[in-house]
Amino acid sequence: MKLKTKQILNLVEKYFDGETTQKQEKRLFKYFSSDSVDPLLAQYKEMFSSISFENSIASAFKTRNRRLQWTTTISAAASLAILFIRS
Repeated sequence: MKLKTKQILNLVEKYFDGETTQKQEKRLFKYFSSDSVDPLLAQYKEMFSSISFENSIASAFKTRNRRLQWTTTISAAASLAILFIRS
């Protein structure tokens, strides 16, 4: 197996484990949108080609914002509960 193919396969595995950086994801999207995808990795081409890097980033921010809103809501509710308990 070629070195580049191994590197891309490692990035694909990291991607599925949720451990890639934005730079690594951009590399994956760029690689799979090219015409020189190794036949061993062809099974991933359609998936990565259909996902644009911008959509991936937007999705990550939406998820992060939802988590932040949820955390803020829980924190506010806990603070109110403590105030009522102490009163």
